Amino acid sequence: MSRVYPSATERIGAHGLTFFDSEKGGTISGGICFVDIRKNHVRLRFGRGAYLEDPKSLLKGDPLHMRYMDIASFETAPWAEIEALIRASADQIGR
Repeated sequence: MSRVYPSATERIGAHGLTFFDSEKGGTISGGICFVDIRKNHVRLRFGRGAYLEDPKSLLKGDPLHMRYMDIASFETAPWAEIEALIRASADQIGR
């Protein structure tokens, strides 16, 4: 996150991390992404994920706005695509 959106605020919660732009709102209105720590993977969630361009169809979920992707291994994670999703999510804040 520090390379993609260095001014992001990080909040540690019971189940993981929340990254948001505190100048544009709180964890929801200024939200960039959520990182949930699961037993066998990490889940990366985007509050407005339904509106993100996702050419490789990495995002899952069918709630109204939220989308997520599970990351099972650091070595096999699609880092370029993850960075693009984080940038796109940050660009949506305040729209």
